[in-house]
Amino acid sequence: MKGPYALPHVDAQSALPGIKVRYYEVTINPASVTAATGVDQTDISVPGLKLTDIVFVNAAALTAGLGIGNAFVSAVDTLTITWLNVKATGTIDMTTLALRILAFGP
Repeated sequence: MKGPYALPHVDAQSALPGIKVRYYEVTINPASVTAATGVDQTDISVPGLKLTDIVFVNAAALTAGLGIGNAFVSAVDTLTITWLNVKATGTIDMTTLALRILAFGP
C-alpha cells in the first residue's frame, strides 16, 4: 500500500442534509477507575447537547491504561462516558482532562 493519500474534502452540511455538526470543548475531572474495570461517568455537563445527538469524544491526554469505552448523550446537556482501566493492577484517578466533542444531530 502506498500513501499517504489525500482525501477529498466533504462538506458535512451538504453531505448530510438536515444534520447539524457542533463542536464543544469541556474540561472535566474523570471518574476514578479501578484495575481491569470500567465505570460510567454520568455528570458531564455540555450545554447544547440533545438526546438525538450522536457524539464522538476525543481526550487531549489520557493517563496510560485509561480509555474511553463509550460516549453518549444521556440527558439534555449531559454527556455520559464509560471509562476503562485496562491495567491489571492499580487505580487510575486523573485530576483534570480536556475533552473535544463533535455532536451530530438535527
